[in-house]
Amino acid sequence: MTGPKNTLSPSRRLRWLIVGYGRVGRCHAAAINLIDHAELCGIVTREPAGSLSLPAETARGTSVFSNLSQALSVAKPDAVIIATPHHTHRELALEALEAGVAVLCEKPAGCSASDAEALVAAATRQRTPLGVVLNQRANPHCIWLQQHIAQGALQCVNVSIRGALGRMSGWNTEAKLSGGGLLRTVGIHYLDLLRYFFGEPAHINGQLVDSTGQRAGVDDVLALCTRHTPGGHPVLATLTLSATAERGAGPVVMEIEAKEGRLRMRGAEIEWAEGIEPPPPAPPVPAGLIYGPGHLGILQAANEELLAGGDFPLSLADHLPLLRQIDALYRTHAATL
Repeated sequence: MTGPKNTLSPSRRLRWLIVGYGRVGRCHAAAINLIDHAELCGIVTREPAGSLSLPAETARGTSVFSNLSQALSVAKPDAVIIATPHHTHRELALEALEAGVAVLCEKPAGCSASDAEALVAAATRQRTPLGVVLNQRANPHCIWLQQHIAQGALQCVNVSIRGALGRMSGWNTEAKLSGGGLLRTVGIHYLDLLRYFFGEPAHINGQLVDSTGQRAGVDDVLALCTRHTPGGHPVLATLTLSATAERGAGPVVMEIEAKEGRLRMRGAEIEWAEGIEPPPPAPPVPAGLIYGPGHLGILQAANEELLAGGDFPLSLADHLPLLRQIDALYRTHAATL
């Protein structure tokens, strides 16, 4: 993409439209209400407007629409957030892009890399910003860790990421609607964090498993290994996630062994560090940001960039290599899923 077509005046407020008002959509609405020079101009949802129970700060000046076409015409947003199930991302994002409106799409921006490639092609043609939400990158402790690694202050050797999550349900258990299972829905966050910390992996391999044996193409257990060479120093990372735990499910834990010491990150916050000066405490999470401060950080950065005529912090074009690697993993394990 050669850059957006217009530079918006920094004295005005960027008008955001949210498509989909489930847990993720509500989190984005809460974040927008906390950002200077941002306003939520509309919500697109199938739910009746009277049943949404919008917070007072969200309800003021926010219109509710039943379809995107009407919302684009009436609300005239500057940017659209796509926060709907995976299989709807491509169609909805294309409609907004073709209208010349910037699009910030929840991961994974479709059910396959080809969906994302179609969106990138449309954004390039329209010269319209197109980004993807991977909120862990904008969490304060993740930023601190990436900066220390990039500056050479923390020379990592081994990384272990593991977690037991609640059972998948609804559309997430159907391959045609989700494009896969645990890897595409949750594992993608942690593979992206590894890229953020250590750069593109030299390889990704491992196993994807459907423990039920009844959900074709949907993994609920994954055990992957990646290898990175930031600054010429090899880093081996393992990622083990399970979506079969009914009780005791908790945040994903990342443990990093460096030449200087060790640290553990629980969720998106560094819990302890040994032999390494720990980061400052993470700030309190404002009400409504149920997925942590990353959603607020992503939207704050996006709001500033779009007002200045720039692009999203993580463009979908830059995210494509990971999506292609994930597609390759699903093809490799298709016979066992």
